[in-house]
Amino acid sequence: MAVKQRRVVIITMMVFGLILMGVGLFFLDLGLEDADKAASVVGAITGIAGLGLSTVSFLLARPGASSAAQRVDNVESGATIDVIDGVAGDARLGDHPPTVTPRPGERPATPSHPRGEQSVTNTKATGAIRIVRGVDGDLDINS
Repeated sequence: MAVKQRRVVIITMMVFGLILMGVGLFFLDLGLEDADKAASVVGAITGIAGLGLSTVSFLLARPGASSAAQRVDNVESGATIDVIDGVAGDARLGDHPPTVTPRPGERPATPSHPRGEQSVTNTKATGAIRIVRGVDGDLDINS
């Protein structure tokens, strides 16, 4: 876990801890009968809010709902790194600079491949790293 994420988690836990302490003191001040009624209302509201949040996170986590990111992070390589996606035509990779040749007379097609994240993280490589998807034509790789 990154340092920034760790800080966010710690601050979030502290905020929720303070909220729970405040609610506990509030219930203690109310008395048993009124605290039971208030806890029922708070529980119902929390349950409805949790259902809404879980529905939203489910819809956002669907395959294809996120951007079609391809990532290469923290990679040390002495070779070329090619990241190719959504090519409507032919592509050539290898010892020469990458080139993309569109097919004559054709409109760029919408990618027919599934959208989603591909990632290479914390990797040391001695050879080429190629992340290729969504080429609606011929792909030439000359090593």
